[in-house]
Amino acid sequence: MDTAAYKLLCGAIGKRCADAGTFCAVDLNVSDEQLIKISKDGMLALSLDEMKSIRGHFATPEIQAQRKTAGMPAAITNVELEILAQTWSEHCKHKIFKCRYYLLRKRR
Repeated sequence: MDTAAYKLLCGAIGKRCADAGTFCAVDLNVSDEQLIKISKDGMLALSLDEMKSIRGHFATPEIQAQRKTAGMPAAITNVELEILAQTWSEHCKHKIFKCRYYLLRKRR
């Protein structure tokens, strides 16, 4: 993520990071409107359902225990959120075109 996008994401989530080389925790335990704002302001292009799915995953006791063991913050970090957003993006996953394709051949 470039410095400008990084600062925008940190600003969007209400955190101030000292410099672009650090990460900050993102509190997803917020209203639906705030989840949409985090996605929009952070240029993540994640839907409300996707944001809720991420929130739910990171809230599970198993994931919380794994993060604690690894020395990670309880909340997802801006870096993790950006990775998910990029992985789930249209050009990587093609969310809109999630369907089966069939090749139809003309009979000769």
